[in-house]
Amino acid sequence: HDIAPHIDLCSRTAGVSFSQWQPLGKDGPDISIYDFGGISLYRQAQSLLFLQRRALYCLVWRPFQLYKFSDQELELMSPEERALEHYRVQELGLVRRPALQQLLEAQVIPWLEQLYTSVPGCHVMLVGTHSDQVDEAELAWQHSEVT
Repeated sequence: HDIAPHIDLCSRTAGVSFSQWQPLGKDGPDISIYDFGGISLYRQAQSLLFLQRRALYCLVWRPFQLYKFSDQELELMSPEERALEHYRVQELGLVRRPALQQLLEAQVIPWLEQLYTSVPGCHVMLVGTHSDQVDEAELAWQHSEVT
């Protein structure tokens, strides 16, 4: 309920996935798609690609969803603890906003820096997936943290 389907390990990007797409046929634009699977190890590989300045780069990231505590969980928490935003992060469990801020910066900004270093002056579109599962104000805050 309100959660994207789980992606099995065997279906996740392993290494760098590459595909070509010509949405308008041979006379239209060529679109090259490199999927790094968000793995920081492959960030350096980005600089080895044949990147061009006359291109639009899309950096895809997934914003984090606020965790909604059950009534039972809320009863066990202090009023101060209830007032804080919490996010479920798969590798870390529940984290508060300051930790999430650092995580967002570590997830997105190094990819942007690497891209701008490899292709100074390039055009980048930041694409947030699963935005229908994140409150609009929360999405705006997370977007402001990575731009």
